[in-house]
Amino acid sequence: MGHADFLAAMLGALPIATLVLDTAGVILACNTPAERTFGCPAGAAGVPLDEVRALDRLPAVQSAVRQTLREPAPVDVETVDADGVSVTCRLRLIRSDDITVLVLTAEERVEPLRVANAELRARLEELRDAAEVARHKDDFLAMLAHELRNPLAPILSAMQVIRRHQDNAEVVQRAREIVERQVRHQARLLDDLLDVSRITRGRIQLRKAPVDVRTAVATAVEAAKPLIDSRRHTLTVVVPDTPVRVQGDPTRLTQIVANLLDNAAKYSDPGGQIDLAVRREDTHVVVQVRDTGMGIARDMLGRVFDLFTQGDVSIARSLGGLGLGLTLVRSLTELHGGTVAVASDGPGRGSEFTVRLPLSTSDAIECPPPRKTPGARRVLVIEDNADAREMLRLALELDGHQVETAVDGLSGVETALRIMPDLVLVDIGLPGLDGYAVAQRLRAALGDRLTLVALTGYGQSEDRRRASESGFDAHLVKPVDPDVLTRALATGFGAAA
Repeated sequence: MGHADFLAAMLGALPIATLVLDTAGVILACNTPAERTFGCPAGAAGVPLDEVRALDRLPAVQSAVRQTLREPAPVDVETVDADGVSVTCRLRLIRSDDITVLVLTAEERVEPLRVANAELRARLEELRDAAEVARHKDDFLAMLAHELRNPLAPILSAMQVIRRHQDNAEVVQRAREIVERQVRHQARLLDDLLDVSRITRGRIQLRKAPVDVRTAVATAVEAAKPLIDSRRHTLTVVVPDTPVRVQGDPTRLTQIVANLLDNAAKYSDPGGQIDLAVRREDTHVVVQVRDTGMGIARDMLGRVFDLFTQGDVSIARSLGGLGLGLTLVRSLTELHGGTVAVASDGPGRGSEFTVRLPLSTSDAIECPPPRKTPGARRVLVIEDNADAREMLRLALELDGHQVETAVDGLSGVETALRIMPDLVLVDIGLPGLDGYAVAQRLRAALGDRLTLVALTGYGQSEDRRRASESGFDAHLVKPVDPDVLTRALATGFGAAA
């Protein structure tokens, strides 16, 4: 066995970092622990020690090596590197008849004080991060209180105007529009909050089917058009001439596009330009929304989709909103197996959001079967809130339906068995006998001869599942849009479920 093989075998058996150098400071051999401690490259034989750049963190060791090569005396060195690691090195010059070598050994020990300091720094960083998150949450909650309280003033003022000027049809109409707009705005805020809560807890479920993206885009444009028109923006929409199908939830796909359009409208000065384009790219469909609005600072580009994070909201604040729209866009897009990206040339230079979704391999588009349009129906409303009960009764009677009401679950069941209604609208949170129990009793007594619709402030998938298991045909989340209720009565409740 030659010298090199012998050295390699010997060093490989040693548990501590060991280097063997010749009298010129060139590495003859090193073991694996030495590669880690001194930063020597694997197979470092033939490399001058001065060229091992990782040793720059241990200048005392380099100096000791040079001293030992000049003056062959044993040297011990203790030093601490920048990472808080204490390194104890021993250098010994060993001579034989035909070879003289320098053996450098090292043992590492982490200084307890450095460990404590490092842990303290890490803890301080965690506390700073937590404080930043808490600050964002406090800001968000303050904004939430502001946004939920804000619609109440115009609603109350509008109702006072209606009471005082009920004979002036034009004034009443304007006041009514204000009430309707503010209630829809407040309902949208609550929907966004609930959606974010469901997504962060992993409780949201998609009802997927092959969907033509053009249909979702058209519905989203219709939903966003009032805001776009009120801001005097110009909207350009470009879509393919043929279907572009993805496997997705039609409602959530519409929500993605509508939120992007709302974002573009809010964060653009009046009279801006918004471009919406849909195109195919290989195995994906791309939905792109570009605006000429306030733009996004470079340091915000990576955070615009994060919860509790907002940039300058001075433009959008007057229009309301909680800044949750982009968080929902990212979450819903990812639930569909897609991605969303943002680009901006900076403040005042507009923004561009790009959603990519995988194309569907199925050509079948699910369409609900057509339903016969019924005429006037006998309806029972079971609702303990007097104002809600009265407004539902009034809205249904104005549409020509015959309406009875009940104030709790027990009287509701008795009334239903007496009048045999075609449709029963049941509040879930009833006193005594709750809505689920009402549905179970009526379904057991009357079978499928009546339609049962749940009315509730809870709209999560678990609530819908429980309503279905209790015998309800559909599940409507409060506040119920009178137009939605009218269409559902005319065409059936399949879509409303």
